[in-house]
Amino acid sequence: MKKKSNIYALTVFWHDTYIAPLRKSHPELGKIFVHGDNGEFNSEAIQGYLLKNGVYSMLVCPYTTQHNGIIARLWQTLMNATIALLLTAGLGEEYWLKAFGCAVHL
Repeated sequence: MKKKSNIYALTVFWHDTYIAPLRKSHPELGKIFVHGDNGEFNSEAIQGYLLKNGVYSMLVCPYTTQHNGIIARLWQTLMNATIALLLTAGLGEEYWLKAFGCAVHL
């Protein structure tokens, strides 16, 4: 992203490319979007788009860098579990979405 003004288009792309397909196979996932209070995601257009698509926005408390570590560890754990599932089963990247869903479920 070169400009902060591109954030709406990037949000739509993110939802349509990653979240919508994920929710087709796992409807319980992708319902909460956690972000900092930098202002990029606070516009009415973005909030309206997210709500219209069933994604709720949640702000991280300011000045609590501990939350970043918790989220980073959780994300790393999910990525490692997904990769382990794919390697153990001998599957290719086309099964990433299903393996990620299994990792989240575990």
